[in-house]
Amino acid sequence: MFQKLFLVSILLGLCIYNYAAEFKNLSPKVGKRVELKFKTIPNTIIRTVKSRGFETYYFTVCNGNNKGKCGYWYHPSTGKKDTKKGLPTFNKNKSMLIIPKVVMGDTGLHATDIPENSLYYLIVVKK
Repeated sequence: MFQKLFLVSILLGLCIYNYAAEFKNLSPKVGKRVELKFKTIPNTIIRTVKSRGFETYYFTVCNGNNKGKCGYWYHPSTGKKDTKKGLPTFNKNKSMLIIPKVVMGDTGLHATDIPENSLYYLIVVKK
C-alpha cells in the first residue's frame, strides 16, 4: 500500500510540474484491449513499472527510417527487447498506442518523450 501511495505521489508531482500534460488512470482487466491516445505522435513511449524496484522500458515508434529498431519494448539496463506476440502497435493516424491484450506487467506509468502529451497510469486488474 505504501509503495502505491509513494508512486501516486511521484506521478502527481510530475503532473503538477508538467501542467500541460493530461493525467489519466485506467484499470483494464487482464486480456483486454487498451488504447492510449496521445496529443501528438511521439518518437518514444516510456513505460515505468514496479517489479524488482522501478524498471523503465522504451517503445520506439516506427517512422520508416528506423526499421528493426522499433515496434517493441526495450529494456536498456539488460539490453533485451521484448518481441513476443501481442506486442503494442502504434497507430499514427490516431496517434494511439494499442495494447491488444494487457498483462499484469503493463501496470505502471506510460509517458512519451514529448512533455505536452498525456500521461497514463495503468493498473491492470486480475479477472
